[in-house]
Amino acid sequence: MMEYKNVMANSLQGFSKVLFLALTLLLIGSLFHESSMTLIIKWTKFTESYGHGFLVLGLIFFEIYNKRFELEFQRPPLATLLICTAFVITGLICLVVSIKYEIELIEQASVYGLWVVTIPLFFSFNALKVLWFPILFFVFAIPVWDQVNSLLVVMTSWAVSLMLAHTSITFHIYENIIELPFGTLIIADSCSGLRYLIVGAAMVTYATYIENLRVKKILFYILVGVFVSIFANWLRVMIITVVAYNSKMQDSLVNDHDNFGLVLFFVLIMPLIFFISRKRPNNRE
Repeated sequence: MMEYKNVMANSLQGFSKVLFLALTLLLIGSLFHESSMTLIIKWTKFTESYGHGFLVLGLIFFEIYNKRFELEFQRPPLATLLICTAFVITGLICLVVSIKYEIELIEQASVYGLWVVTIPLFFSFNALKVLWFPILFFVFAIPVWDQVNSLLVVMTSWAVSLMLAHTSITFHIYENIIELPFGTLIIADSCSGLRYLIVGAAMVTYATYIENLRVKKILFYILVGVFVSIFANWLRVMIITVVAYNSKMQDSLVNDHDNFGLVLFFVLIMPLIFFISRKRPNNRE
């Protein structure tokens, strides 16, 4: 009975640490709610590039929960207090400047950063070492990836042009416009494959982390995951073009291809995820 009580007490104590960090993030997000909302709005658009944001946040706190027994509440020494205060002031300055000049990315990262620098105040700086992965995993939920969107559109146009060249389809591609005898397809920014790239990179990164692979293998699998994700979009646009040509632009897939793209993406990425976890849990690489 005593052992059961000890187990329950440890579980509650571990859960309280995660709850405390979650409430701290919620409090900071509420204090700067306008900045937080710029990110949350992106997360609520589930069919767009950052519709997975809440899932990323959930995985962050799931991994914090897994590390709960490595965290210990403690009173911060003066040095820690001074260092964290300096970081908080720096974060607030970045936040104010980004709001003034309407730099949303820095604005959103600053709010999250303010939460990160408060962690040592309650758990020591060692907590940042323990929680390095869940803290950094947040990069998959912020719009830093938008910078490569235009490049992805160009790459998609180029790749689709090469693939169509090996078919009997009559076509002409100019920049991001695919001209067919029966109509025109446009590879818009939303069709760049950015969504697949972010989700694919996040899935592979998380899979390699929980399998505790070596750094070289982690980098290799991430590169493979990025390529598979990008290729999935190339193949999606290629198939849509072929369907559009053969149906004379009448097939429903021409106008409604979001679900088709997601299915195709998961069909291609899941074998890689299963391959990464093929030796779980005993034979780590």
